[in-house]
Amino acid sequence: SGKAFTLAEASQHSYSIIQAYGMKALSSFYLGDITQSRENALFGIDLAERTQGWRMLGYLHSYAAIAEVALGFIDSARKHGEEAIRLGEKHGHSDIVALGFRALGELHRLLYNFEQAEKFHQQGFDAAKEHFLGLDNLYRLGLAQHYQGNPTGIEQIITAGSLFDKN
Repeated sequence: SGKAFTLAEASQHSYSIIQAYGMKALSSFYLGDITQSRENALFGIDLAERTQGWRMLGYLHSYAAIAEVALGFIDSARKHGEEAIRLGEKHGHSDIVALGFRALGELHRLLYNFEQAEKFHQQGFDAAKEHFLGLDNLYRLGLAQHYQGNPTGIEQIITAGSLFDKN
């Protein structure tokens, strides 16, 4: 992500810089630097709001929500997830809607509110059934069901896995 960010800054195109902050937020998250991931997402949100980069704004709110779930920032994570869903629905981006529901579902799963987690993950799957993010929600839906002792959960996990393989 460092090279992408350097190239984006050199281009002086604001949308490229916003995309680079999105990439930095994701890469930091998956490399385990959750605090840096959140900071990158929040800075990207600020830029995207100023330039009206709606699609990236939706993604960045999702990334902020996911990082904040991991950090335990419950209220802020919920707000970012809800904003991602709102932006995704407003602008017709089902993948962003699914990502927002993923964040809300994970928030509730980690709070042991499995019924609410199921609801959000089902909504995320329904929003983008043919997209990777829909399948990610299906997998997480299965986890929430499994944690409640529902045998359907394992079936959902297996189904999600087989659909991942096809995509």
